[in-house]
Amino acid sequence: KNCSDKHVIYGRVAGPEKLMIVAGFTKTMERIKIKLTEEAKQKFGLASGNQYIGRDLLRSGTDIGFNSDFEVEVDVPPYSALILKIK
Repeated sequence: KNCSDKHVIYGRVAGPEKLMIVAGFTKTMERIKIKLTEEAKQKFGLASGNQYIGRDLLRSGTDIGFNSDFEVEVDVPPYSALILKIK
């Protein structure tokens, strides 16, 4: 499922820290697909051909892999957020 108008996604880069914050404003858990833009890939310093993961810092500590098109699917809890540390 693509992102809806009920989700906000933004990135922060501070030195080596690369964070993607996903906030959801829905009544139920939703699985959404996020594809990084060219601008986001440049700001995060991500290169084609490399493997990247996002570690869930708020909930489970689970690693979520980006595919080769820089897409990732995440479960966004109701009225909550998650922070992925990209590495």
